[in-house]
Amino acid sequence: MLDINAIKMDQSGTDVSSHSGTYASFLSLEKRRMVAKIRRSFPLIHASQCNRVKCSTFQCWVMKRVLHHAKTCMQRRKDCDVCKPLVGLCMFHAKSCQTRDCVVPYCKGFKKILREAEEKETLLKNQRTNKVLRKAEEKENLLKNRRRNLCNILLCNNKV
Repeated sequence: MLDINAIKMDQSGTDVSSHSGTYASFLSLEKRRMVAKIRRSFPLIHASQCNRVKCSTFQCWVMKRVLHHAKTCMQRRKDCDVCKPLVGLCMFHAKSCQTRDCVVPYCKGFKKILREAEEKETLLKNQRTNKVLRKAEEKENLLKNRRRNLCNILLCNNKV
């Protein structure tokens, strides 16, 4: 599990931990992205649950505006520059959400999509496994038949 407190950030959110080399900088980039998503998901969860009209948390106010925009947006989520990151953040949240009746927008729908995709993948994996097993069984039966035929031929030749 990623420890978000172990990564030192400056005011712009850039990782200022000491890393050297290409691989280390790649890892730090991945860490930064993960930390950024985790940090952005906290206001999403808070704003989804917050009932205060004038919440003192600035991020709550901003996220509530984004959520309101998403409800009324006419561009649909894949074309809108405001909705697209929100949908990605909600999907990120849904992947790890364990709450049954989560109030985060799209969470239930995304969990259903993820569950169906997982079930489909399991089904396809089982079908591939069954296909491999059937082919192995067919091959084994073919070899048994060949052995039986060879034995019959040898037995018939010995009788003559």
